[in-house]
Amino acid sequence: MVNKVDRESYQPAKLNLTQLVKIKKACDKFMELDTTIDALTINIFVCVAMQEGLSNMDLSQLLGVTKTRISLHFHLLCTHPRSRKESKGLNLLRTEVDEKDFRVKRFYLTNKGNKLKEELNELLGG
Repeated sequence: MVNKVDRESYQPAKLNLTQLVKIKKACDKFMELDTTIDALTINIFVCVAMQEGLSNMDLSQLLGVTKTRISLHFHLLCTHPRSRKESKGLNLLRTEVDEKDFRVKRFYLTNKGNKLKEELNELLGG
């Protein structure tokens, strides 16, 4: 079961220069996949990598954006982006229908997404 997402209790970490360099390298990993990727798309991937099974509503609450914006960015992370003509998605995330409520889709990492997560963990020392 997915824990309730609490945006108010989230406390950003204080970062030193070494940590910032690591974050820059992590962003570069995403840029290798797609040079036009933006921060919200990266945030969605990171949230799902941290806790698989989040729903659109969970991500909306956590990131403070509408469900529509989450959906638009999510499609880029899947196999078939809706916002790009003649382009393929990054195939980092997939959806599954919630067992208890068929209207809810939950987000999970693909094999490619798990590989990227491992690379980021190694890069960031996690």
